[in-house]
Amino acid sequence: MLLGAAAGLLSAIGAIAHAHRQDHSDAKREQDEMQQFVIRTVREQYEDLQGSFNKLQRQKDQMELELNQQLALLTKENNHLKKSNEFYKAENARLGAENKKLKAHGLIGG
Repeated sequence: MLLGAAAGLLSAIGAIAHAHRQDHSDAKREQDEMQQFVIRTVREQYEDLQGSFNKLQRQKDQMELELNQQLALLTKENNHLKKSNEFYKAENARLGAENKKLKAHGLIGG
């Protein structure tokens, strides 16, 4: 009888130890699954953000190219206008001097 009780006790202890190991194993598996889920989620979010960043980078590069082209055209136009302005200033000075001579000779009123 004592041997049967001891065997029953050992059997119960073994069952408790097995259940404890099983619980630990289940907890470890759940922890591993959670870590994999977190890693997968972070990776997906990173890839989405990287894709968005790359798209924005391409848009920025395109805008920069367009703005540089516009700036080059405006600079060219500005230089042309400066030259035209210099020409018209010189022409105005020449016509003013001619006008002054004509007035001095009485050929025009003023």
